[in-house]
Amino acid sequence: MKLWFTLSILLTQITGFAMEIPVSQVLFPEKGFDNNDNVELVLDGNLPNKCTQLGETKVLIDKATRNIVVTQLAELRDIPDCKPTTTSAKIPQQKYPIPFTKVVGLGHLLVGEYTVVYRNSLGLSMKTLTIDETHVNTIDQINYAYISDAFIPAINKVGKELTLILTGVVFNSCEVFDPQVKVERVGDVFIVLPKVNPTGERDCFYAQKPIQGIVKLGKVDHGGRFLVHIRSSTGVSLNKVFSVVDQDGIDGFR
Repeated sequence: MKLWFTLSILLTQITGFAMEIPVSQVLFPEKGFDNNDNVELVLDGNLPNKCTQLGETKVLIDKATRNIVVTQLAELRDIPDCKPTTTSAKIPQQKYPIPFTKVVGLGHLLVGEYTVVYRNSLGLSMKTLTIDETHVNTIDQINYAYISDAFIPAINKVGKELTLILTGVVFNSCEVFDPQVKVERVGDVFIVLPKVNPTGERDCFYAQKPIQGIVKLGKVDHGGRFLVHIRSSTGVSLNKVFSVVDQDGIDGFR
């Protein structure tokens, strides 16, 4: 009952031309965050058409129930082709959905188990998010590399090897990028943990060395939307969403 009350509060805050839109998925590593991390959720869905644009994302964290309620808004674009008319169904801007992804930062969360609640096209959906306690006094438990960008093709085939390309910089002369990048997969999320290793030298100084890494993620045996969550030394992760489709180009999700 408490959850429904929380949702009703969020939904009644929509004003003007903004409207709530369903979110196909909220993607995140369900385990792996600790109370020293900046927790991020990745919203993946579709705008109704080109006449709408992404609006505010409302997030309500109920500390008592540990519910995290996410609501995505969209706004109507004020242009002539988007005005309601009897012929609007024939206007291309109003016919086809437009994909979107959006990263939502939650900051640091207390240790515990949370329920992420959002609305998709079928109704309410819930996923569990676990925040562990950190056991080190450093910024991260792993000495992550600084990753500035990452690339994976937007569309990949079922059963084909997935390849991720990383680029970044090492800033310390006494550190070197570890080419053996650890990858963990939990459901539809690939967690990539690039790190740097000490060289053993004593006289260290500031020096910029490029990172270029190729990471094999393995194969996926079904279509859908997937997230690559890449940890970085900045404390904020990189997130890339991609599709896996069968030979007919159907991803089985959208």
